[in-house]
Amino acid sequence: MKPYLNGEIRTRLAYLLDINVLYKSLINSDSLTKDEKTELKHACTRHQKGIALIKKRMPKEFEKIERMLKDNLIVMKPKTQELIDRRAIYMEDDRLRDILEVMINDHCVGCKIENYLDCIIYQYNDDLDVSSMYNEPKGVCPYAYMGEKEKALNPTYGTIFKPKACKKQKKRKGA
Repeated sequence: MKPYLNGEIRTRLAYLLDINVLYKSLINSDSLTKDEKTELKHACTRHQKGIALIKKRMPKEFEKIERMLKDNLIVMKPKTQELIDRRAIYMEDDRLRDILEVMINDHCVGCKIENYLDCIIYQYNDDLDVSSMYNEPKGVCPYAYMGEKEKALNPTYGTIFKPKACKKQKKRKGA
């Protein structure tokens, strides 16, 4: 028997702890017969005794569960909502790169986010190996760039990458 609870078991116990509120509201309602209320009272008592035994054995784990219940809300949602929440569309990488280019133009011009590694646009570009046109200094987001007016005021901002093939072609032309 483990002296700790993993995250999944803590979550299940959090659900069970929250069910006590449901038991009490059902027992106090006018919707149930006397026999139904009696059975629910017995179930609630057994339920609470079982939880109490676990809590007695692992009090620190229950502190985590109680924090979890303070920070979270247990909700019932329709099954169709899960489909909507996980909805995805298929898209070719090239089309996605085009969309990312538009996102960069809309959101990254003049961007001054300090921790660019957390930026969702940076993460998408990095996942798709989209390279930047500019060679930015280290520690600066490669996708954040100045607007046209700012570039005009600072002509040394970033250098445009020149592929090696272009250098070879220039040598051939000059030779």
